[in-house]
Amino acid sequence: MWKWWSPVSLFNIAQYDSFILYALALNETLAAGENPRNGPIVVRRMWNRTFEGIGGPAYVNANGDRDTDFTLLDLNPNNGEFQAI
Repeated sequence: MWKWWSPVSLFNIAQYDSFILYALALNETLAAGENPRNGPIVVRRMWNRTFEGIGGPAYVNANGDRDTDFTLLDLNPNNGEFQAI
């Protein structure tokens, strides 16, 4: 059966966020008058920063690794609402 909605995979979210991060770093490199084809210069601008990703704030640490936060939700049987635990 066809559905008008479909869930978004985590891979697609990560791919979108990585494109946004690259675009931010590239724009900053160009604004500084540096060579955008110099990979290490562009990559250094991606490290140790927070930016607004599709799922909320995203943080890349000083090693270039993305730190991800997850919230565990529990269904309250009394009111039928999810709450963070």
